[in-house]
Amino acid sequence: MTKKQFFISVGIILSTALAGCGTNDNNLANASEGNSPEANQVVNEEENDLFTKEDAVASTIVYHNASNEVKSNFDFPTTIKPEEQFSQEIEIGGKQGNTTQLEMAVNVEGENGSYIVTLTEDYNITVNETMATSYWKYEVSKNSVKLLEKKEEGNIVKIIK
Repeated sequence: MTKKQFFISVGIILSTALAGCGTNDNNLANASEGNSPEANQVVNEEENDLFTKEDAVASTIVYHNASNEVKSNFDFPTTIKPEEQFSQEIEIGGKQGNTTQLEMAVNVEGENGSYIVTLTEDYNITVNETMATSYWKYEVSKNSVKLLEKKEEGNIVKIIK
């Protein structure tokens, strides 16, 4: 991922996060019902502090694409959502023109702001009895993304002769 792509991804995430920070008409209604503005502010801050599965996926992909600790042949698309797959035909080793279908998937487990996000690359090919599949499992919260486990077998498509 280039620096430009990284900053664009960060900008998208920040603008998405800030989109929910506008004025809430419920504040005015609740204040007129006798609730204090301070009490309403606490409720609204809790609502804005929610860290969803979508947030976890976005944070994970930005971290993954910029990370030096993973060996991925392709950046994960920043538009992919939880439980979605992205598929594209790619060139592989061997005779010029050899291709395979690369499938990238995101799986999310967890709730209440703590998630396990798994990113998977499946090249749909076996080389020397090894399936060309890679995955990375991350523990994700609002303030951190931590790589828990990885299996990187995708690079074997490069040794096809």
